[in-house]
This record gives sequence, structure tokens and C-alpha cells, in this order.
Amino acid sequence: MSEPISLETFGTLPGVFGAVAWTCESATESSIRPPKMGKYVGFQKEERAIRLMKTADALALSSSAILHLETEHRPEFRTTEFPVDTLIIHGQKYSLITSFGHVAALLDNEVDYDIKDLSLKISLVSG
Repeated sequence: MSEPISLETFGTLPGVFGAVAWTCESATESSIRPPKMGKYVGFQKEERAIRLMKTADALALSSSAILHLETEHRPEFRTTEFPVDTLIIHGQKYSLITSFGHVAALLDNEVDYDIKDLSLKISLVSG
């Protein structure tokens, strides 16, 4: 079984430029109340971490809604409660990876990193 890791440990992994963790009141209220910054690593300014947090929270919220629609529409293909662990948006210079556990990271694409490993580890980040 995989052990939880800290945000600080995750922030030292190859390719991680900066990472942020946040909280929401509840899953149902996350669409009407803004997320609350927990902590961040790697960014020089808190403002950059807040921008990443808000982008990742909106991405996870919208993706979650789409995935739930799909599992309700095609229940015969439903094999797990929620089949997605992380979301990744690949960019030219940086990529964004986020988990549904309210953790996100900006990845530096000039660094050789293992996306499968980062996807697993971001899901293990504990508050």
C-alpha cells in the first residue's frame, strides 16, 4: 500500500515547479464558495499559487461533473465509483496536474519527469 506524502516532499520531485494544496467547505459547496489556500511550495509569490489553485479547482469541478454525467448515462460501463485520479493539461513550457483531493502542481516540461509516478504521488499528498 502506498503511504501518504507531504506537499513539501511532492514539491521536491523532478519536474515539479510549484505545488499547492487547498480546502473546500464540501464537495457540494465547492461550486459556490471559493477554495481556501492551505499551503504551497515552489512559488516565489503566493499570488501565483492562488492562480494555480483557482484554475485547478475549476478544472476538477467541471471534469467531475462531466464524468458523473457519463457514468449515469452509461451505467453498464461503470467499473469503479469514480475512475479518474488526476487530470493533466499539457502545455508547451509548463503542464498542470491536479488531483480530486485538492492538490495541484505546475510541471516544468524542460525537465524529464515520470507523469505516471507524479499522477500517483499527487493523489497521495496529505494535508
